[in-house]
Amino acid sequence: MHALLYHPLLIFSASLLAFTLTTQYTLRGSPWRYILLVFMSLCAYIFPHSIQSWSHTTGWLGRIAAGAVFWNIFTAFDKLILRGWDYYNYPPVAGDGASTATKVDLDPGTKDKDGKLPSHYPGTRSEFTNEVTGNARGIGLFWQVKNVPAFSKTQPAYVPSKSAFLLLNGTALIACYFLQNLMVHVTLASDRSLRTSAHAPLFARLDEVSWAELQTRVVVSLAFWIQQYCLLQFLYALFAIQGVVASGQDIKLWPPQFGPFEDACTIRGFWGKFWHQNLRCSMEGVTGWLAHDILRLPARGLLQRYTKLFVSFIMSGMMHVMSDMGGGTPARESGGLVFFPMQAVGIILEDLVQAAYLRLASPGRGRTLRAVEMAVGYAWVLAFLVWTSPVWVFPIRTNVRLEDDLLSLDLYALNHVTAGR
Repeated sequence: MHALLYHPLLIFSASLLAFTLTTQYTLRGSPWRYILLVFMSLCAYIFPHSIQSWSHTTGWLGRIAAGAVFWNIFTAFDKLILRGWDYYNYPPVAGDGASTATKVDLDPGTKDKDGKLPSHYPGTRSEFTNEVTGNARGIGLFWQVKNVPAFSKTQPAYVPSKSAFLLLNGTALIACYFLQNLMVHVTLASDRSLRTSAHAPLFARLDEVSWAELQTRVVVSLAFWIQQYCLLQFLYALFAIQGVVASGQDIKLWPPQFGPFEDACTIRGFWGKFWHQNLRCSMEGVTGWLAHDILRLPARGLLQRYTKLFVSFIMSGMMHVMSDMGGGTPARESGGLVFFPMQAVGIILEDLVQAAYLRLASPGRGRTLRAVEMAVGYAWVLAFLVWTSPVWVFPIRTNVRLEDDLLSLDLYALNHVTAGR
């Protein structure tokens, strides 16, 4: 009995169910919302140990599940505590100009002339809950995050037909399945002795770095990011097809997850426009609260801007450490809290160089110069990722087993989670 209570599926479900019911039935300011945060934190702490105890998985499933359980704490804190959203306090109209950090001025318990609590939300409680807890980017809502890619860059209002949408996502599903698995093989076929944590530092031991080690560093780093892109795109395409076909959801609710590659020519563009924005909402809420409500920083200026930047990447690093633990990498070996804050450092350096360059460059730069700038930008981003990624990637790749990290055609077979080996 005690062992079953420690089962990862039970812990995952309990955390999600508590989040769902608290969102659905409590009002802002309720003590149950603070109790929820404690309970979810407990689940997030236990879950990686639980999944390793039951399955010893080193693959993507354990990492994604552990990361999700942890990140929901930030989501709950942002939406239920900071924004104070509940069924009666939630602006429902897209484009109504409401700030994502502004609560509706309705005191909990305030009743209308008929003695009923007036709801600002037109749908059911379940619909409200799904909207708040299940829509990471706020697609189509008043709080939709920035930089959600359109289906067409030249025609922002374009929405593909159902057949075109299914063809696009079906193609992505197949292509990402094979490419993801190929990248897993490429990574694990590299020389294991050259991708240990001791090989992560580069400049501090430059005189020791061999050509073979440098090749391994480049191949493993690139293969890892291609793999991550394909894995996330595969899962998104799968859920998009299921949502449109099985659940009859509007195609508008499933815009592309990743932005155009041309935005990846700067580190800021890579993380802020090209990469998925599923974490942005909670990041903006928590970092805004910390910078302005706690630290009392001014609303504008570089100090508050870079404070939010660093905190955002620290939040991401924390989540990825928990994610790594779900994949069998101990917290002390994970480089998540080194790699992600380093991205903030890279962005600041990039901002300084760009500011200096723009002062010197002529305002009317032609196509050729712009192409050169983008080429230099891509080289810079590639070099920076190859330099910084190993501190996080090498420990993960060292611990992972091939069979755990390959995508399976049977995504719902949870052999590694429900049964030990």
